[in-house]
Amino acid sequence: MPATPSGPSGPSGPSGPSGEFTWPSTKAGKQSTVRVRGTLSDGVEQGCTLLTSQGVVYLLLWGDKTPPTGAEIEVEGTIKSDLMTTCQQGTPLVVHRILSP
Repeated sequence: MPATPSGPSGPSGPSGPSGEFTWPSTKAGKQSTVRVRGTLSDGVEQGCTLLTSQGVVYLLLWGDKTPPTGAEIEVEGTIKSDLMTTCQQGTPLVVHRILSP
């Protein structure tokens, strides 16, 4: 997954010894919080909302309050790559909060 150490359009998290971005662990039993900024779009299945950031597609799992398609937002959440969904697209991301609409 592509990432940048900082900036408005990339995920943020811990840095390695030389300052480069290191993805948080998403192995079963471990949960890490990530921040992702990107553009919303509808998935191919009804009710599925996708967030695309630097070519990576996330499936947003959140409540009923969904910003409009095409909006650029930043969210904080937990990646659940082992979670099965009916949406058939994107890496599942359980959203804890919307940081900016």
